[in-house]
Amino acid sequence: MKYRIEAEGNAKYRVVDSDTDEIATWKSHLQTGLSRPLAEALSGYLNALHRYDEAHGGHFGGSED
Repeated sequence: MKYRIEAEGNAKYRVVDSDTDEIATWKSHLQTGLSRPLAEALSGYLNALHRYDEAHGGHFGGSED
C-alpha cells in the first residue's frame, strides 16, 4: 500500500507516504496527531484514491487541494 500508519506516541498516529517516507497531506493539511480509527480510515481512503488513479490514469491529489 502507498500510505501506512505510524505511531507518534501518546496514542496518536500519522499517515505516511511509503514512497517518500514523508507525512501525507490531505486538503493541504499534514496528517499527524490522529486517533487510530481516524488514521486507519484516512489511510484507507488515500490508498483507494491512489488505486483509482493508477487504474484510470488520473492525477491523484490535484483536485484534493
